[in-house]
Amino acid sequence: MDSGAIRTGNTQPVILRGHKGKIVDLAFSHDGKTLASASWDGSIGIWPLADSAGDVSYSSRFIKGHEGPVNAVQFSDDDAFLYSAGQDGQVRYWRLATDEYLKSPVRNGWGVSVFIIDEKLIWLHTVVLMGKW
Repeated sequence: MDSGAIRTGNTQPVILRGHKGKIVDLAFSHDGKTLASASWDGSIGIWPLADSAGDVSYSSRFIKGHEGPVNAVQFSDDDAFLYSAGQDGQVRYWRLATDEYLKSPVRNGWGVSVFIIDEKLIWLHTVVLMGKW
């Protein structure tokens, strides 16, 4: 993954290209139709893997908004939203239908390495602290 590409485990391997930096986290949507990627190039990759008819598509789009590397991504329970955590100390909340940035429920001043969100709580780990919001 250091080349900025994603290799799938499909019987016919596919390389998903587009990031310009190291990819550090991947998340599949709950329905398995979309893959999100976090990259140190400061972007979030959105990879539709299948459309409503089940046809495979490997087109991509990229969301930018963090000030620096993106460390982690997670889909909401209904797959309509995406959370991202970055080295800028923010957890950001995105509407996937429009790639619209909605809010930052966490701004801690330290880079967020990993996080878990259950729609009510955000558990996160930074370089200097671990806690819930």
